[in-house]
Amino acid sequence: MDALCAEAEARAGDGEPDALFDWFGVVVSHMQAGRGLRETLVAAYALSPEGAAEEVEEWHERIRATALPLFTRAQQAGRVDPSLRWPEVLALVTAVAGAAGQDTRAARAMLAVVVAGLRAPAP
Repeated sequence: MDALCAEAEARAGDGEPDALFDWFGVVVSHMQAGRGLRETLVAAYALSPEGAAEEVEEWHERIRATALPLFTRAQQAGRVDPSLRWPEVLALVTAVAGAAGQDTRAARAMLAVVVAGLRAPAP
């Protein structure tokens, strides 16, 4: 969790509007590196987690605090559809890692589909 938050903070500081999409790749890579992390985050970022542990609530807050600025900046820059909400977007990203398991090629392909779907419609 520390590494994911540090990566989000570093990308938030660089001012790049597409930094959010780079960070999503980091999230998926970290989740693929550890089965326990993958299973925990998939469960934690389900849209209706039941009985979330206090530690999971702390993770939600840390990720929100460090990564939400990336999401907000991407929306303001017209990179992400303004109708989307952060919890659903993060749930999709964690679902990619859960579905791909250890298959990095599949994860990249699925993440590309998710990112394409997040993009704001052309004016």
